[in-house]
Amino acid sequence: MDRLTFRAVGSKVVGKWTSLQLLCLVTVGFGFLKIVGVSAWTYDYSTKVQTWNESRNWCRRNFTDMVAIQNKEEISFLIQNLPEDDIHYWIGLRKINQTWIWIGTNKSLTKHEENWAQGEPNNKKKNQDCVEIYIRRSRESGKWNDEQCDKKKRALCYLGRCQCSNSKPTIGNP
Repeated sequence: MDRLTFRAVGSKVVGKWTSLQLLCLVTVGFGFLKIVGVSAWTYDYSTKVQTWNESRNWCRRNFTDMVAIQNKEEISFLIQNLPEDDIHYWIGLRKINQTWIWIGTNKSLTKHEENWAQGEPNNKKKNQDCVEIYIRRSRESGKWNDEQCDKKKRALCYLGRCQCSNSKPTIGNP
């Protein structure tokens, strides 16, 4: 596996892998969030570039699945914690039968959830059925772009089980 994991130890970063742990959050009605101290998820990404299908397989083999973006706070967290790179990250959103579907839940993307970059999705090069997220880009950072699934990007995955302590956000291994 070609990935990095950060573990916070005081103010030093140690380890050889990168794992980003989101706040301990539980979605409460209409998208409001409440911080709790019992469950969360961890983000991991590959430094190896892969097609969307290869990325999904890698995420499922090593973690839970590709990330499904749930709110603006999650996007802000990813922007702040993922490394800047010209190669963007695949997320778990794909067009199936002309409908954008979150592949982990098989639920359709709603208007309320949309976070497309300006002019997207545009299917500009045809068959742009997969979605990448721009991280730390000079413009439209955190926005989405439809892209051909055979393009090579980094996999952005999540692990759906971990323990949090003291109800504080951390970066580290679950």
